[in-house]
Amino acid sequence: GSIKRIHYCKKAIVSSQNDDKDYTGQIYYDRIGFNKWRMSFMVTKDINVFKKYITEEYPYAERDETIHFSFLDNDDGYIELVLGNMDVINSQGWSIESHKDPLRLKKKDADLFGSNDVPIPTSCLITIWAQMSCNEERLRHPVPLTGVNADTTKTIYIIRFLETKETSETITQPPKQQHEVD
Repeated sequence: GSIKRIHYCKKAIVSSQNDDKDYTGQIYYDRIGFNKWRMSFMVTKDINVFKKYITEEYPYAERDETIHFSFLDNDDGYIELVLGNMDVINSQGWSIESHKDPLRLKKKDADLFGSNDVPIPTSCLITIWAQMSCNEERLRHPVPLTGVNADTTKTIYIIRFLETKETSETITQPPKQQHEVD
């Protein structure tokens, strides 16, 4: 397939544009503190419902890599993110913590998103932070994907840059919307 580059949030989003891929995986980052982020990897089959959901629920999230894929097993398939060995990352002062183990997203859950029963896309959450002793200004951690067809991207990357007090002060995020209560 062809490669398309879109500039967003000063990053390039690379996505393979293949019509034979049935599902979309999307990475989003929410800054939750100084040198601390929550990464969401969401999977959907219905990209239009997904775009509407993201626009409404995460209007200020930083969008990163997009992949298009099909599941290896069409009946009972899943995609799994494999974080791997954290020793090198921890020794550099970065930490990555998954919110569930294994980081597995089921095909049947992706198929149901958008129905009345499943209003939220299937996702994996990962928290990333730099420790006070961090000595590497950039984190680039490979996350292999399993459970996808051979012609699909096999690795995504968690990429974060260490904030300084000066860069942190320039990062402004609009306040969360307040919901009125009747």
